[in-house]
Order: sequence, then structure tokens, then C-alpha cells
Amino acid sequence: MNLSSRWTRAVEWSGDAIQRTLSRGRPKKTFAESSERSKRRKTEELRLQDVEKLSYATHMVLRASGKSDASKVVKDLTKSPTRARKYRSAFRKSNKEERQQLSSLGALSMYVEAGLTRTQYEIVR
Repeated sequence: MNLSSRWTRAVEWSGDAIQRTLSRGRPKKTFAESSERSKRRKTEELRLQDVEKLSYATHMVLRASGKSDASKVVKDLTKSPTRARKYRSAFRKSNKEERQQLSSLGALSMYVEAGLTRTQYEIVR
């Protein structure tokens, strides 16, 4: 009696479903979990492609996955070389939250226009 027939009978006799893992060794990590070096190695062939081809593919994949805003940004960024610089500077400006000190006249103006009580003004200030 060979080993495979005994194994088959044991599975039929128990009636339980047995699942075998098809892959052996170290489990694969997702791309997001991979290190920077592994990502570079996995994308080596992609990086040899033309920039226009990659940006178009990125645009289409984002659009197909329902991320239309991101798709439009990628499309806009690759239209001209100056657009990327403009997007970058606009992004930096939006991230900066600069507090500007009001002059005494400006503070008084805001206080009067908003109709704030002194306590409310001090809370806002």
C-alpha cells in the first residue's frame, strides 16, 4: 500500500475538509509592508518605462478605483513642468497656518463688527 492511498482513505474516513498550503517558506509581505529596498527591487522593471506611460497608467488606475480627484491631480501635474511646482507651493501654503497679530485698530474693528461682548472677545483672542 503506498502512502498516497493511505492518505486518501484517511481523508475520506474522517469526512473533514483538509486544506493544504501551496506555498512553503517565508510568508510574502504586501507591497505596503515591504521595505524601501524591496519596493525598489519589485518596481525595477516599471521604472524602466517611459514617464508619460507610467503617469497615464497611474491616472487610469486611480480613475478606475474611484479616486477621481487624485486622478485629476496626476493628470494636471504631468501636463507641464511648471504645474508640479505650482501644486507643491500651493500645498506648502495650505499646510502652513500662520497666525497674524492684529493691530490694535484691527482688533477693535473686529470686536465692534462682530458685536462681541468683552468676555467673548477674550475667548476668541
